Amino acid sequence: MRKYKFRYVFKHKKDGDCQYLFFTIEEIENGYAKEMIYAMKQDGYTLVDRNEFAGLKDKNVKEIYEGDIVIAWSAGVKAICEVKWGRGRAGFFLYRKPNIAWNLSGGGKDYNEENVEVIGNIYEHLHLLE
Repeated sequence: MRKYKFRYVFKHKKDGDCQYLFFTIEEIENGYAKEMIYAMKQDGYTLVDRNEFAGLKDKNVKEIYEGDIVIAWSAGVKAICEVKWGRGRAGFFLYRKPNIAWNLSGGGKDYNEENVEVIGNIYEHLHLLE
């Protein structure tokens, strides 16, 4: 059974500092996440997003989450892409405008963790996609 995990993204109201908390579905259901989120808000942070774990790791054994920015290689093409949940399709994809949408979810026969490396996320490193 797949383990469902989420990354909660917070930004500080005054200085824009980003902080991340990671929760399993069990921690969300048992109230632990609610306590931690409350503590972050008391420290001046605002919850800005929740990202689902894609169920995969990159070449450095780092977990891949929705909203991550990765360097990926496929069929001899290298691209810097954002990890997104597929719109109109089930699963996670690597998106890069104007025309890249590579399948990430489930591994599939084309997925090789050596071909993906997390280099940042859209909250702190959006400039990497420019």
